Amino acid sequence: MSYSQAEQRQAFADALTGVTADVDGVPVTVTGYPVQPVTVAPYSAWPIWSATRPVGGLGCTIVETDWIVALALPGADAQTWSANGDALTDAVLDALSRYPVERVEPGQVLVADSGAMPCLRFAVNGL
Repeated sequence: MSYSQAEQRQAFADALTGVTADVDGVPVTVTGYPVQPVTVAPYSAWPIWSATRPVGGLGCTIVETDWIVALALPGADAQTWSANGDALTDAVLDALSRYPVERVEPGQVLVADSGAMPCLRFAVNGL
């Protein structure tokens, strides 16, 4: 895929907005953003630029860009965020199916008001 980082960010936000999953009998919906929102709420998702590398030889202007897509999860304990993460993983992978997702891992995102929030991190490499 050969388009600007701003276009890639918006494409991720568009793909993630409206993703739904059933968490313990309750439907939840993801809201996608092109960058981390000022106030991070559970089920917010956004891309984080990870790396850009030239493809080809010396002077090559073709690049591949790697991203981490973060999905904020509710819960201060492992049981809560595990239930949410388990339910959302397949739904988000489906939404990102046009991208080369290489792995999904648990993580944390820093939020101004409470320090850190659990999240899922989807590694998308080689756009």
